Amino acid sequence: MKIGDNLCNVIKNSAEKITSFNAKNTLNKIKNQLSSVENSNQIYTTVEKNTISILKEIELKNSSPHDIEYNTLLDKKCIESMIKINNACKNKNIPTIKQYRILLNNLEKEHKKKISQESEISKREILLEKKEKLFNKIKKTNEKLKEMINAHYQCFQEITKEIKNIDGKNIPEKINEYNKYKSEILDKINNYEIDNEDLKNLTELRQYVKKLQEHDNNLNKFIESTNNITHRYKHELDILSDRYLKLPDDVILNMLNYHIDKLKEMNLQIN
Repeated sequence: MKIGDNLCNVIKNSAEKITSFNAKNTLNKIKNQLSSVENSNQIYTTVEKNTISILKEIELKNSSPHDIEYNTLLDKKCIESMIKINNACKNKNIPTIKQYRILLNNLEKEHKKKISQESEISKREILLEKKEKLFNKIKKTNEKLKEMINAHYQCFQEITKEIKNIDGKNIPEKINEYNKYKSEILDKINNYEIDNEDLKNLTELRQYVKKLQEHDNNLNKFIESTNNITHRYKHELDILSDRYLKLPDDVILNMLNYHIDKLKEMNLQIN
């Protein structure tokens, strides 16, 4: 052991060669170096400086770990080496060893706390990413639904024009009824649009993502129903555009009634 050597490395190297015969002498040399470390030309890292400061408190001042202000940036292996050296002494200092063990326990607690915090940050980042994807998806789905429902209304009006004799068929009332359900559905879509909330709390963020997921699932079901109606409208308009096939007014009226009933059903579905 030379004056000027990196003390943390000296302690770790000494612990590897420690025996009950050289332990006391090794410990005394370490204490001497701790006393004169300020006079050394050795350049220490922040972790090494923090560690040496702790060792001086315990070895030279017999300070209790509860009275020591310590940084979590410590050389754990160096502290473990001091326990090994102290344990190897024939007349071992039990209180000192106990202080080191308390210190290591505190470090372990801080380490677990840090891991937990990092895990929370990771979970939050995953949830934030999921939240953004769901929010953007819902936003696009809402716009698509509005377009489809408005397009359906145009199809409905086209079908009404195919009825030759409107007497006694309550066509204006049917158009008004259809328009009523259409307006209610569009209002619900607008009211259901969810704000992109900036949440800090992990629990609140998790609940918000769950809310988005449920809303997205409901919209998917609604989109499926709407797509089915789109296919039906397309099929009906293709039939009605066939100049060689003229459907009776009653058949066309049944088409209108079907779409009114279907829209009413969808209006209840979106609740």
